[in-house]
Amino acid sequence: MRAKNRYFLDMQVISSFLTIAKTVTRRAEDGRQKKILEVGK
Repeated sequence: MRAKNRYFLDMQVISSFLTIAKTVTRRAEDGRQKKILEVGK
C-alpha cells in the first residue's frame, strides 16, 4: 500500500511538471511569435 501511494504521488508530480513545462513552452512560443510579428511590421 505504501509503495502504491508513493507511485501515485510520483505520477501526480510528473503530470504537474508536464503541465508546467507545456505552459512554459507555450508562453515561449507566444513570445517568439510576437517578436516575429514586431520584426515583420
